Amino acid sequence: MKPRGVAPMRAIRKLAAAAPLLFFAGVVLFGGAGCAGFLAPADNEIRESLERVRRAKLARAVDMIDEVTTADWRFVSGERTLDRAAYRAWLSEQLARFPVESIATKITRIEVRGRFAEVSLRQTLVRTETDPVGVPVRWCLVSVENQEWVKTANGWRITRTQQWPQERTRLQK
Repeated sequence: MKPRGVAPMRAIRKLAAAAPLLFFAGVVLFGGAGCAGFLAPADNEIRESLERVRRAKLARAVDMIDEVTTADWRFVSGERTLDRAAYRAWLSEQLARFPVESIATKITRIEVRGRFAEVSLRQTLVRTETDPVGVPVRWCLVSVENQEWVKTANGWRITRTQQWPQERTRLQK
C-alpha cells in the first residue's frame, strides 16, 4: 500500500522541474507579454516611450515627438535628414493626407551601454492613400529603424533615427 501523499508530491516535483521550461515557452509564445517586470529598467522605459510614440501617431499628436527626442534629434531616411521641427511638420502632413488604420511596432533589439542605448525595430503601418484617379487604396508599409538613445535627467531620449527604405504592399479592400 502506498503511503498517502506520495503521488501528489511527485506531481509537485515534476511541475517544479518544468517551471523554467514553461516560463520560457510563455515568453517565446507570447513575446514576453506580462514579463515586463523581468526586463531592465532602461528596456522598460524605452519600450514604454516607443508605445507612446505609436499611440501618438495613431492620434495624430505629433508634438509628442518632443517628449521622446533630444533637442538635436535627427531623422535620417534615404538622402533626407530632418531635424525635430521639420520631422513634426512632415509627419503632421503625412498623417493628415493618409489616414492610418493601424501601427504595430516590433522591437528587435535593445542594447544598453551605460547612458547610451541602441534600438532596432520593425514597424508595420496600414494606411489609405488616394491613387492618381482619386480611388482610395489601402497600403501596408513596413519599415526598419535603428535608433540611438541617451539617458538624460528627464529619462531616455532618442538622439538619432535611421529609417531604411520601406516595403510597400497594396492590400485588398
